[in-house]
Amino acid sequence: MTGHLAQDNGAMFCDLSAVLQLHFIESTRIVTLPLVSSSPGVLDELIKLGAESVRGNHEDRLVQAAKTVLGKNSRLSSAADTSRGYSKDQALLMELKPRHMRYLHDMPLMLRIPALPLAKKYGKHHIREEIIVVHAGLVPHVPLDRQDPYFVMNMRSIDHKTHVPSALHETEKGNSEPWFDVWGWYQERLDRGRSVSGFHVYSHAEWLEKQAPDGWLGKLRGLFVTKPTRKLKPQVAVYGHDSKIDLQLHRWSKGLDSACVSGGQLTAMVLDAKGKTEIVQVECKDYR
Repeated sequence: MTGHLAQDNGAMFCDLSAVLQLHFIESTRIVTLPLVSSSPGVLDELIKLGAESVRGNHEDRLVQAAKTVLGKNSRLSSAADTSRGYSKDQALLMELKPRHMRYLHDMPLMLRIPALPLAKKYGKHHIREEIIVVHAGLVPHVPLDRQDPYFVMNMRSIDHKTHVPSALHETEKGNSEPWFDVWGWYQERLDRGRSVSGFHVYSHAEWLEKQAPDGWLGKLRGLFVTKPTRKLKPQVAVYGHDSKIDLQLHRWSKGLDSACVSGGQLTAMVLDAKGKTEIVQVECKDYR
């Protein structure tokens, strides 16, 4: 059985069909494609192939818009009304059938691929760890069930001091790093058995408190009171969302967005039963 993870990009039907059918007859297909940018034909192809897809910011916006446009309270406004793409969403909603909306509504926020028992322990192009598939990104050290859905669908950077995520590449404070760099640093420490006990996602108030010197009582308490720790294992994140930085293939993260919608490539990562990965691409037209 072959696992097939297709790139996040607004590709048209012919490009998606080409990369999903390319020499994979018996396979599991997982797509991080932003389907709102596409036509109903793309959704039909995914439904026909039985492909699984994670929810991204575009799909979430469309589902929210559907509650307004197609729901009983069609005159009420929603958060989707303020989106720059809202008018396009309305037009696309008129083309979608109930089967399309069911597919979009049932998209999970993330998909977990367990560590493969036959995966090679070592190999430059092999993955032996659990894989987490998301649309945009993940915050290290935060359990998957406590990740903020907005940032899972929109993340691009993380503040390297507070570890708070952002949908921007660079925030006004200037402390931003690509989220996958912080993710990679964290996973590498886990893999080497190094401590990650000091890694924490801080609120502003918590960060200020952390900077204040501890009193003697706090230091004394720290010597005797320890929190139970859970055994953490490294994970590999596979994502799309960020076409501006193109393909990003690292040890602990695989960013497969290669700007298909603007004339780049549509990218898939193929994962076999032994954990070996292969990158497959098809050229795309400029759909802007």
